[in-house]
Amino acid sequence: MVQRQCTYCENLNPPPKRCIACKNAWYCTVQCQRRHWVRHIFDCNPSRAITTADYIALAVDQNQVPEHPGALADYGFENDLSYEYTRRLLEVYKALLHPITGLGVKPLTLHRWRIEGSLEKQMVKELGRAPEQPLGEHISWFLQNPQVVRAKSIQESELQWEEPIEAAYRKAWGFIGLSETLPKEEMIQYHNSLSIPKQECIAFYALLVIGEHPSPTHPN
Repeated sequence: MVQRQCTYCENLNPPPKRCIACKNAWYCTVQCQRRHWVRHIFDCNPSRAITTADYIALAVDQNQVPEHPGALADYGFENDLSYEYTRRLLEVYKALLHPITGLGVKPLTLHRWRIEGSLEKQMVKELGRAPEQPLGEHISWFLQNPQVVRAKSIQESELQWEEPIEAAYRKAWGFIGLSETLPKEEMIQYHNSLSIPKQECIAFYALLVIGEHPSPTHPN
């Protein structure tokens, strides 16, 4: 008899409980299967579409700020890109979604709240009745600032990225002796009039200003 390993807890001899959708994952208990679903859904053949809420649930399970652009936008992570803010917001979602240390709200429920436009209201309702400890600090912050989970409009999101880039270019201009105070339209017009090599030099300076560097695979 082939010895099976539980996909979640790695028990080496689980009863033959198998994922009926993909036939590739085995579990020793129903609890293991349920807890692993937030990860397995991305490797399985689920009967529903994967939503951005599933990426939030995955982030909660991995204790990492989500990387999926849609999830970041839909659930408030783009409202402030600082490390402190994104980690605090992650703790709020952990308090809401985690099946053991949190309230165990399902990703489908989170998705429905967002689609219905009631995400903020429903999160306040659920987290407002959560135990004070050990989740109190993050819950208190959220209850005082529930607007943090509102998704930015496309225009707001674009502006958030445009402003620091423009500021970096202005500083780069200052380094090479150009005016940092030109109106934006004139700045763009002058930049476009430069040769491609000069444009790339300014872009390089701008990257250095914001602490970045070109990709090693960049052709230039």
